[in-house]
Amino acid sequence: MQVTLPAIDFGDASAGSTGTQTGQLTASGADVTVSSATISSENFQVGGLSLPFTIPAGHSVPFTVTFVPRDSSTSSAIISFGSDAKNSSAEQAVTVRMLATDQHKVQLSWKASTSKHILGYNIYRGNRSGGPYEKINGVLDPNLKFTDLTVTSGHKYYYVATAVNWKKRESVHSKQIQVVIP
Repeated sequence: MQVTLPAIDFGDASAGSTGTQTGQLTASGADVTVSSATISSENFQVGGLSLPFTIPAGHSVPFTVTFVPRDSSTSSAIISFGSDAKNSSAEQAVTVRMLATDQHKVQLSWKASTSKHILGYNIYRGNRSGGPYEKINGVLDPNLKFTDLTVTSGHKYYYVATAVNWKKRESVHSKQIQVVIP
């Protein structure tokens, strides 16, 4: 069994913020029965799994990690999965960097794509209307909300989102929105 993502990084967060990231467990070579999932910090929760479960050889099972901060310090954790695989324990790093409470943020939300088999969304930001845009989410986001904590006072930003399907095909940009940071 292996964890397919090298790390789950929530990026920058401010006090009171929460977030969810996804990962995958993959069984390679033989079926694997996963019997436990633990995380080393109470600032994070593992979800999306009903233990125990078996992953057929060559298949993957998604899981979620939710960041629910208990304090305002930088936080990291290790997720451990116990199984009957040869390497009976698989681990994955989880990190988040906490920002000062006076930091500006932009909270974005959008409607779900009507296309089938959407895995998640990418969020892009630019400094000019019409782009160019730069992707600002580190990994594909399954949620319909995103908080940009990397904005600066006195700047204007333009945002678009895209949907990504199971074939890793990305949609065209959504309608652009403009945000001015005071």
